[in-house]
Amino acid sequence: MSTLADRRLTNCQALAFPTDFAPPSRPGMPQRLIATLRLWHARMRNRAELAALGERELRDMSASSADVWQEISQPFWRQAARN
Repeated sequence: MSTLADRRLTNCQALAFPTDFAPPSRPGMPQRLIATLRLWHARMRNRAELAALGERELRDMSASSADVWQEISQPFWRQAARN
């Protein structure tokens, strides 16, 4: 009975990958961090603009002040609530 250590690999050849082979690209940690910070900043800016709207603009958007309060009271890291 032979073990793996006893076997001799004489007919092995290394597999050649095509020259255009590349592993799937995935954004690195810095890119994901920057994207997250930009998203959070956009949420803060949008919620501040929403808070500055008057009753007339809210009626034009068919939004109640309760809907607006629910949205602007969320922390910036939370996504908008979907109904």
